[in-house]
Amino acid sequence: MQREQIVFVGTSDLSGHFRGKSFPALDLPARLHRGVGMALTNIFLSAFGPIQATTFGTRGEVFLVPDPTTRVFVPFENSVAEFFFIGDIRTGDGAPWDFCPRHVLRRALDRLKSETGLKLFATFEQEFLYTGVAAHPPQPYELDAYRRQGYFGEALLAAMRQVGTLRRIAGRRRGGDHPRDRAGGRLPARASRELHAASYTDRSQQRYPYSLEFSGSG
Repeated sequence: MQREQIVFVGTSDLSGHFRGKSFPALDLPARLHRGVGMALTNIFLSAFGPIQATTFGTRGEVFLVPDPTTRVFVPFENSVAEFFFIGDIRTGDGAPWDFCPRHVLRRALDRLKSETGLKLFATFEQEFLYTGVAAHPPQPYELDAYRRQGYFGEALLAAMRQVGTLRRIAGRRRGGDHPRDRAGGRLPARASRELHAASYTDRSQQRYPYSLEFSGSG
């Protein structure tokens, strides 16, 4: 049976979940301009599923517009490709919606700069426990554990490198420059890369019969 590629566009909602809608990849040029319609109350979905009480009710519509700078496309062998965008929520006339989380962040950054002249830089740290390695509580960080994780680490690094989450820059060091991975960056771009990393880290492990348990840190 033939298949047609689908694209997902989402945003981190008020409960911190990455939610959105999908559409045919053939419609991408139009969706980049117009977006995908969604109910105003969708942004108020709780972390456990039900919609919180809002003043919007069932009326009104906003549009989730893909941000082309956040594109993620990672083909997984013998599986569906990871293809999604992070989007901005806009009104019918194209203006930013006041409750769009990314717009709220931008307003806060603009206010910080206007009142203090400061620009905010941030970094995140994704920590997780991979169950594909048999537990050796008394022997952490050992070569034996690294060997037994198989191809998971290589698949994850390849996915991160392909979409630009890992970036090489020149860092000053005694004796000259050396390349190193970037540790931080400006928001909201850095926040977008953080969401990317969490998404395809989880997706990478789905190819293996084990699980990931994320721990929050920053």
